[in-house]
Amino acid sequence: MSPDKHRFARLAAIRVLTISRLKRRRRAGGKLAKVLVVGVTVLGLLGLGGGAEAVDTYQTYTRDLPDPSSLSTKELAQATKIYDRNGVLLYVKHTDGVIRTVVPLASISPYLVDATIALEDRTFYTNNGIDVPRIMAAAIADVTRQRVQQGGSTITQQLVKRIFVGNDVSIERKVREAVLAVELQRRFSKNEILTLYLNQIFYGHEAYGIEAASQTYFAKPAKNLDIAEAAMLAGIPNAPSEFDPLNPVTTANAKTRQKLVLSGMLRDRYITNPEYAAALKEPLKYQDGAIQKDLKAPWFVDYVLQQLSKQYGDAVVSGGGLRVTTTLDYNLQQIAERAVSSNVNRSDLRARNVNNGAADRHSRSTSTRRRSPTATSRRT
Repeated sequence: MSPDKHRFARLAAIRVLTISRLKRRRRAGGKLAKVLVVGVTVLGLLGLGGGAEAVDTYQTYTRDLPDPSSLSTKELAQATKIYDRNGVLLYVKHTDGVIRTVVPLASISPYLVDATIALEDRTFYTNNGIDVPRIMAAAIADVTRQRVQQGGSTITQQLVKRIFVGNDVSIERKVREAVLAVELQRRFSKNEILTLYLNQIFYGHEAYGIEAASQTYFAKPAKNLDIAEAAMLAGIPNAPSEFDPLNPVTTANAKTRQKLVLSGMLRDRYITNPEYAAALKEPLKYQDGAIQKDLKAPWFVDYVLQQLSKQYGDAVVSGGGLRVTTTLDYNLQQIAERAVSSNVNRSDLRARNVNNGAADRHSRSTSTRRRSPTATSRRT
């Protein structure tokens, strides 16, 4: 065997990972399996020597693993939103380089959920965090240089990779990823894992999570995505810059990717043939609604941000997901601003070089009196 073929054979064996399931029980009603998982390192082609050395290596790799039980959507950095007393959005404060609004699974279009599962992990609801047949198929593809429809990683593994172990190309990372994926599966329900995943992944243009992506590309909530829109967004995370539908250079790639997702949805019977044909033909209308274009009551908002920073710190204000309700009535504020503007611009006052004014809520005349704004806040 040539050195190259030997190297690829070793890589293929490595990708078979080191996980075997020893016990699986299912209760009536379709409850998730309780799984006890022990890692076993592959002998022979791995080139790690005997069984004792393989077990020793496994124990080294899995030492000091992070605890997945603390994982929560509450830990994800997301925007702080400031509202007036009636719920009018005044301002959205994003973390630098991260646009995210965490939403529950019920607030995500079922088409987007179906599209993601069809593309990324067809056995998501039945596997135990890892999918051994897919791992073996990916391993064979490594050796034969053939393409596969799905990679070796499940949605659970992808979530673990993004949050805990990173993208390091090594045997140790793959082993840790698999062990953590099975542990995550044991501690969380499938819907909880899917919610974390869809709020975590990157969709390009600083949009993290599907709600931010839906607003970034279509200026609508994720729950309102139709089949064509959902298929387009589901195809982006694998390579956001390569499948960017807003970039003229990659528009064709994005459309091809969308077709691949739609084909998967049709194959798995999430959609019908007429729905597939209609989605392919649907012209997508892109509109950026992620970044607020019009800051309302800027001086007031600036004061509120200063007070929040003093009380909670800059990190919490920029990424803590605060929801701040203030005393301001924005509709009345607009009426007051128009009244002041019309009076200040009167010709008789302008002749006297009057160019500024203020509204007094206790009087019908202009005044310099001011009431300090207040705000209450909560974290989502």
